[in-house]
Amino acid sequence: MKRRRFRLTRPLDHPRETLIHLAGPLDRWGCVRMRFKLLVRLAKGCGRVVLDLRRVPYIDSDGIKALRWLRDDWQDVRVELVNVNSDVLRTLRLSRLEDLVADGAPEEEPVATGTA
Repeated sequence: MKRRRFRLTRPLDHPRETLIHLAGPLDRWGCVRMRFKLLVRLAKGCGRVVLDLRRVPYIDSDGIKALRWLRDDWQDVRVELVNVNSDVLRTLRLSRLEDLVADGAPEEEPVATGTA
């Protein structure tokens, strides 16, 4: 049985909104499929995209490129990332994409310094 890498849900509160539940790494293969599905939605006038990253263990460089593509090339579309784990959040911060994370995202855990 083939496992789905993402699932589209539409609408959220409005027909111009799309919620995407991602599963597995946001890598080259996942990004190609996500972009294809998103282009169809964006061409139909979608104004808000919410990516649920609850089941995404990591994002590689292709995932970062896809998020930058969404943010930079579709500036009239509101993009939000929800349910972001600490590893993915760290990658987003290093890539300067933390502005896409919706409010209420978990804060990064403090790092122990070994001193009391």
